[in-house]
Amino acid sequence: MYSQNQSMFADDRIIGMFWQLRDLHGDLLDGRLDRIERKRLGGQLSPIGPGLIVTLAVQTSRQPDLFPDTPASSEALLAEQRVASAWLLLRNRLNDMAQLASDAHLTAQARVNSKALPFVRKALAEQPPLAVKRSDAPARNLALFPAFLCLVSYYRSQEKTRARNQAAAAKAASPDAAAASPDARSRKLTPSPPPKHPEKLRAEADLGTHDRQEILHGFHDYLTSRYRTSPMQDLYAREDPAHIAQDDFW
Repeated sequence: MYSQNQSMFADDRIIGMFWQLRDLHGDLLDGRLDRIERKRLGGQLSPIGPGLIVTLAVQTSRQPDLFPDTPASSEALLAEQRVASAWLLLRNRLNDMAQLASDAHLTAQARVNSKALPFVRKALAEQPPLAVKRSDAPARNLALFPAFLCLVSYYRSQEKTRARNQAAAAKAASPDAAAASPDARSRKLTPSPPPKHPEKLRAEADLGTHDRQEILHGFHDYLTSRYRTSPMQDLYAREDPAHIAQDDFW
């Protein structure tokens, strides 16, 4: 579309379109949200939101006496929903316009690039055409030197970026890097401890049972002194060690 109507999209008309959006842009500035506010408000959205609001407003408006606890009247709910829907309509229109402007920019920039870049490459790599006098060649090259410098700098930056990416890929694929990665370390099998002798296991189990009994007796003495009564049955059942299974207590 842009290539077929170049005269309709001269730079002055495009700038005019830009300034036509000034008032709209200014009106929208007050509603800008930060990242936290967008996340907080976005959690309250739902695909059924508009339909639910309209349904609620219609149903509560038929018998309003049955719904004195509604957050707002049916008319207010519908008015707020119309505002939200209007903003959505405007958003969709502006998004479509932004995509169209992006496509027009892509078409225009690609067209002019396809004219300038091949010319600079050819002028950098080849001799001047025959129409240019040999004595004028230095002046021609000097005039094109800023363009040559721009193109060469771009190529060098591309080569550096490509070299960094290749080095990073090679480092990631090397065995040393794979062994040093956290995932590789986590995949290493940790040596299992040597098996304990059955007598040692039995002794540790007996020691644990003894420690638990000592703690239970100490807990019993504490409760007895707290409530100033010695008989076990005088304690609350929930605090009586006799009513507490050892497995549940620990």
